[in-house]
Amino acid sequence: MTAKAKLSIEWLSVCSGCEFGIVDLHEKFFSLLEHVDLVRMPILMDTKGYPEADIGIVTGSIRTDHDIESARKMHNSCKSIIAFGTCAVYGGPQGAAYAHTNAELINDAYQDNPTTTSDYLPENVPELLPQTSPLDAEIPIDLYMPGCPPHAAYIFDGLLSTLKSEPTRITRHSVCYRCPRFMKKTEIDTIRRTTEGKLDPELCFLSQGVLCFGSVTLDRCLAPCPANGVPCFSCG
Repeated sequence: MTAKAKLSIEWLSVCSGCEFGIVDLHEKFFSLLEHVDLVRMPILMDTKGYPEADIGIVTGSIRTDHDIESARKMHNSCKSIIAFGTCAVYGGPQGAAYAHTNAELINDAYQDNPTTTSDYLPENVPELLPQTSPLDAEIPIDLYMPGCPPHAAYIFDGLLSTLKSEPTRITRHSVCYRCPRFMKKTEIDTIRRTTEGKLDPELCFLSQGVLCFGSVTLDRCLAPCPANGVPCFSCG
């Protein structure tokens, strides 16, 4: 019997949505476990160390000094690293913090707000870095798997392709690449809502004057919205 590969998972500054995305594989999660032994996953396992593994999945961005330390430990203990989710690949919504200083963020969170009544500040917590960075700012990446969270089909395909050293379906195509609608030149010169008049279910939304962001959105979803009558609003 062929030995299973070992899979290690770590989260940095993140909301845990990507971890739920892995669990949301449903029955495919058990199919995945036929190929790998899960040796580390903080949301499911009480594992303090960083055991050696064939594949390491890292979610979240680099926002604290602890994130840097954790990312490097994953790099040192895993043969391949997957940057999993929008935060790990691009930095994620934590970048919104650029509008404020770290001092302002800490003050609003712990002192100057309606739910706190003292000047208490937490002690012995990781220090915030000057900026948010994607995972590859600290360690080399073998596979980028963007999405918020990545689509279940891409998760399964990405892991198996990494295990087998085969090409993956995760590409840099836009949502339009998989959209079944066709585009044609029209005389539409105004923008309208999807509720304003009847729309052609086979014609591109843009050709009908409806805003759709499929052409500027990376395909992380397999384009279910336009296929079901809903313009892409770039949710990932």
